[in-house]
Amino acid sequence: MLTGKFGIGRTSLVRHISRGVQNHWRFIFADFSKTAKAICSESLAQLSLGQKDIQDLTFRLLRSKLTNLNIVGSRQLVLVMDNIAKISAQKINLVRNLNLHKQFRFIAITEQFLKNNELDRLRGCLLPSVYMRLSYLTRNESIELAQRLYQLNARKPAQRDIELLVTSTHGYPLGIQRYFQSIPK
Repeated sequence: MLTGKFGIGRTSLVRHISRGVQNHWRFIFADFSKTAKAICSESLAQLSLGQKDIQDLTFRLLRSKLTNLNIVGSRQLVLVMDNIAKISAQKINLVRNLNLHKQFRFIAITEQFLKNNELDRLRGCLLPSVYMRLSYLTRNESIELAQRLYQLNARKPAQRDIELLVTSTHGYPLGIQRYFQSIPK
């Protein structure tokens, strides 16, 4: 389970990790701000199980298709549950069923304002689970990250360049990283 302030880079972090392990794990990204039926439909579509075959199915049939997958291949499936701001009974039911059938590993990306009782219900469905809160970097952490990225890009910055970068990004790790991505190689 992953939480943190809006825009801190929770989904970007998971997408980056998914690209790095794509030979071993297959990531399915589901927008949990949508209905449980839409989550099932979109997840099945990402698994290339056809939109037109599932378009008119009920939530129960869609959930059944998702929990009883017969996927060929050696890659373990990871369901990334993104944008969890509120958890309905149907979504809890979906997560519980998916977890019981052991088809997926889960990454839950929750909004910081998710109510504690909803967070506890979700965690209960995903036990055992690890809970991580992403936050802005401290000034020293930002300086260390900037120095490492300068080294990786084979650049020797002046200390004032590092200070300017750290001050302008306010400890936002993606802001520091994006700065280096914008530099021509």
